[in-house]
Amino acid sequence: MVGLGFGTLINETRWLCDALRWGGVAYLVCLGPRTSQLFGLTLAYVAVATAIHIGSVLPASTLQPVLSSDRIRSRAGIVFGVTLVLIAIWLAITTPELMTGAIDLNFT
Repeated sequence: MVGLGFGTLINETRWLCDALRWGGVAYLVCLGPRTSQLFGLTLAYVAVATAIHIGSVLPASTLQPVLSSDRIRSRAGIVFGVTLVLIAIWLAITTPELMTGAIDLNFT
């Protein structure tokens, strides 16, 4: 929102700033009774996100000398680009099946 200029608008419009502040207060008050559940979910999220970041940063730091070569970086870019296109095609094909329920995502 700030990138679109809303930060300045909110900062210069007192009533809008107050409305957002009090809306945030109301939201947090509504979450109050569910705090213990949210705390557990937050801890789980932070643990998973930290593990994923560590799992991606450490190998990337060891591959940095290899990827500094222009030839290898160019080939890696092509491979990653093709991979993203294939993922996009896969999502385009499977999304209608997900929406109609043809694919069951219940893991129970």
